[in-house]
Order: sequence, then structure tokens, then C-alpha cells
Amino acid sequence: MLKLPPRVPGAVRFAPSLREKRPALDGLVSGAVIKAALLFRAPFWEELSRARYRGVSFFHSPDAAFPTVWSALPERAPLLIAWAGGPKAARLSGAKVPEIVRQAVTSLESVFGARAGIEEQLAAAWVHDWQQDPFARGAYSYVAVGGHGARRALAEPLRDTLFFAGEAADYEGEHTTVAGALQSGARAARELLARE
Repeated sequence: MLKLPPRVPGAVRFAPSLREKRPALDGLVSGAVIKAALLFRAPFWEELSRARYRGVSFFHSPDAAFPTVWSALPERAPLLIAWAGGPKAARLSGAKVPEIVRQAVTSLESVFGARAGIEEQLAAAWVHDWQQDPFARGAYSYVAVGGHGARRALAEPLRDTLFFAGEAADYEGEHTTVAGALQSGARAARELLARE
């Protein structure tokens, strides 16, 4: 969000600008992710192949459009989350929801086979395209080539007035995660309190 030009819808504007943060922002890139939450009439995968997949949390099909799928375990629910990141997500980004769901179902078929009758068992689907989300514009950050130290530089307070938090500003090992966003928020709060 901080890298968007000021006139782009959803951009955050600062006056004065964040010129001092430009090198840090240039050292970070926003990663592409699309998730499809697929609700089924029953957890069909638990009964396939003599219950071979009962108790399995993650499924992988590296060549599929959605190469990673996970279940709701330890909760037993007829729900699977299909995940695509990086170039695969970038290729799907902006597609219509029915097409994204079709790609997710095809990806599941590459794991379980057509015998599972996945499409017939699908009750509902929800898609989140992080690149198209006007309040996120991407899912997670990663360090660009030559961007060593960018996270720490971004996290540095600006003129003891503006404090930065979020997964991109975490340099304590949890970047790219919700845990990193929370951890950096706690760090920024401690920094603010220490200056009072």
C-alpha cells in the first residue's frame, strides 16, 4: 500500500511524503496469493482409498494451478482451502470467480482423481484474490534482490512521530505472516511507549 502512487484508488497519502522510506520500500515486493475456500456436502477425501486421507492436513500437487490445499484439521469440517502463490496466483489474478473455482476443482482432481466426484459434492466456494483487494494490493512481502535490511529499515520510526508495523516491517523471523504483523505491532507500540 505504501508503494502505490498517491492518485491510485486506495493509496495512502502522507504529508510530508515518506521519501526517507523509499529505499526500504524499493527493497520489498508484494507477493501474489489467491485462496479459494471450498465447502463440500461432506469431507469426501476422508473416505477415499480406504480412508487413506483421513487425518491429513495438507495436500500438494506441484503442477496444479492451486498446488497447495489444506483441510480444517484439527477440526473435522467439509472444507478445503486451495492456495496459489507467486506466478501461479499472478496468472489467475483478475479472473472471474467461476473460473478460479474451476481451476481449484481441477487442482483437487489432480490430487484425488476424477473418481472423487469433487464438482458434484461442491456446495459453495469463496475466493479471495489478494492482488485485487483494494485495501491490501497483495498478500505478503518478500525481499527483492539487493534488498537486504529493507524490513529493519522500514520498521525504523520516522522522526519519532510515525511508527511502522505490519508483516513487511517484521525483522524478528515472522515476516510474511499474521504472526509477524502482530509481533511488529507489539514492537512498534513498545517503541512508542519508550519515547514518552
